[in-house]
Amino acid sequence: MKSFTYKDWTVQESEQDAYNRIQTITNQHTGITYTRCVDERLVSAEVWVDLINQAEASLKRPTDTYTRRSVRLLAMIGELHKLGFQQLRVFTYMTSGGNWRCEITIADEVPTGGGSMFINSHPFKAVYSSAMGNKYFGWTDTQNDSARELAAKFVTRFPDLVERGRGHDWPYAGWFQYMLGIAERGYLPVSFGSDFDGDYPDRLCTISPNTGNVTIALPPSTDPITTTDCLPEQT
Repeated sequence: MKSFTYKDWTVQESEQDAYNRIQTITNQHTGITYTRCVDERLVSAEVWVDLINQAEASLKRPTDTYTRRSVRLLAMIGELHKLGFQQLRVFTYMTSGGNWRCEITIADEVPTGGGSMFINSHPFKAVYSSAMGNKYFGWTDTQNDSARELAAKFVTRFPDLVERGRGHDWPYAGWFQYMLGIAERGYLPVSFGSDFDGDYPDRLCTISPNTGNVTIALPPSTDPITTTDCLPEQT
């Protein structure tokens, strides 16, 4: 039996028959084990470990309440995108007081050049600050709400904004899910702030209280597809 360690995982390989091998990897901290039959066509054990590490990271909640509550706000927008309100946009940044802020608006209010996240002054927006904690938008009945429950309240309390966000925009919605996956691993997106101004003109920076910063691509510049009905066609 072959055995080696890679990134806190123990990899073991044993012969199964003349054609296949059994490979197991075991997390040295949790004892969790994954098993597969392998041959030359499959990814290496190292790649497999990296894939599992990424998958497991997406299942973990951020450990600090600051990040967790902010991610829940972004996940709320993701829920609204699922319902067909994909013209809703977010503009996120750090305030001078060190708070993470997210402005929610519509595609018509966002300049399209280069996929910029900058928002013009406009009447149709909702603003959340991490200083609000779990009292989203100043509401006092959201302390225990999930992202879906927040979305339901957002629809009833910001009906004009949500209605103007009706319509499909698959490229932006796809980018948003990619960004949300990064945020769920503890990296909140920021367009600008005292620590980032001018550093990354062609990318979106992120900030993590625990592990430092990374950058991701800006959202795509697209022409939203408007529709009067967000529900799937009946067959």
